[in-house]
Amino acid sequence: KSLERRDRHLKRLYAREIAQAQTINTLKDDLSRSRKNFRLNIYGYADQLSINPLPFSDGWISGNLNLEIAALEDIRQIQINTVVPDSAHYHQKISVLINGTLHSIVHKQENVSTIINLSPRVEKKAKLIMSMTGSVAGSGKEFGLNEDQRKISFRIKSVFLR
Repeated sequence: KSLERRDRHLKRLYAREIAQAQTINTLKDDLSRSRKNFRLNIYGYADQLSINPLPFSDGWISGNLNLEIAALEDIRQIQINTVVPDSAHYHQKISVLINGTLHSIVHKQENVSTIINLSPRVEKKAKLIMSMTGSVAGSGKEFGLNEDQRKISFRIKSVFLR
């Protein structure tokens, strides 16, 4: 009788373990889809066409970001608002390649707003291809901020197109 009880208990534990594994796989799939569908805060005359899959769902970039935007009107200027980890801001430089022209964002503080004038402008219905690369990537733990061990470089708060 006790063996039967033990067997029933083991079957219940096994069934619970299978259900938890299925839940974990569902969560992994959901996270993977959300990364692919991540949209930046882009304001102005454009629509985000694509973004390379981000390694983190909270918007932090581990070092490189590739973005493709369709211009709905002429774009003459881009304002990019970025954040870097507090301890890294004195030595963070973000290289921004926009349709083949290189620009730089240098962080002298945690939050920076940079305006980039486009010459030539991106014309209506054209594509704007932007690639951003941070010079420093490290974990919150390495920077002495927290226990987060993910390698992060910068986060884009918003992009304004004018």
